[in-house]
Amino acid sequence: MRRFDVSQLVPFFRVEWSGEPPLTPDELTACAANMHLIPARDTVARQLGRLKPGHLVHLTGLLVNLARFDGWTWRSSLTRTDSGSGACELVYMQPSS
Repeated sequence: MRRFDVSQLVPFFRVEWSGEPPLTPDELTACAANMHLIPARDTVARQLGRLKPGHLVHLTGLLVNLARFDGWTWRSSLTRTDSGSGACELVYMQPSS
């Protein structure tokens, strides 16, 4: 991870590096995920709020789709090989046991 510069451009993220790429584009796509986290409880939201760059975490949750009363929808990606618009995961974060 130290060889990458990762930036968030809501709702997308971008990965850059200098010199020879440490991974092929396909490997990078398979290893990276742009997750939008939806905390199930305030305690989960507080835990997420304490995270800092470089922290390693174990996530427990469910992939979800969102729908609003006016017809707007946001679908979670269900594959690890996609990229670009629509490739993000929407994760309903549950408390860890």
